[in-house]
Amino acid sequence: MYKNIFISQPMTGKSEEEILATRQKEIDKIHQLFDADGVEINIIASYIDDATRKRFEEHIGDDVNWDIYWLSQSLKMLATADMIWLCDGWEYSNGCNIELECATRYGISIMYPESTLKRVYPDIINRE
Repeated sequence: MYKNIFISQPMTGKSEEEILATRQKEIDKIHQLFDADGVEINIIASYIDDATRKRFEEHIGDDVNWDIYWLSQSLKMLATADMIWLCDGWEYSNGCNIELECATRYGISIMYPESTLKRVYPDIINRE
């Protein structure tokens, strides 16, 4: 079996180093979950680095709502996913919520972070 996984993570107010560190932790979790079952994983390369963004934004100018523009690029990548993997804090991020809404409406599998599952299903998740 093969899965294309899109990682949805909050980025506003975070440095590139923080974003990449969180992303790597999530990739490690994904592999822990799926490798043992023999599932071949492709992590969709959805992160656009600061230097690329800056060069592009300088070239185009200020006549664009950049938050919407970059979200539209994420949605293009989400369209190729079998699963969306939400990171902690997704519920406070406009971008993550829009990505989740698209995944929900268009039948993409959803993996919530453990923090969300513990809050929603405390009797099941918090068992020893």
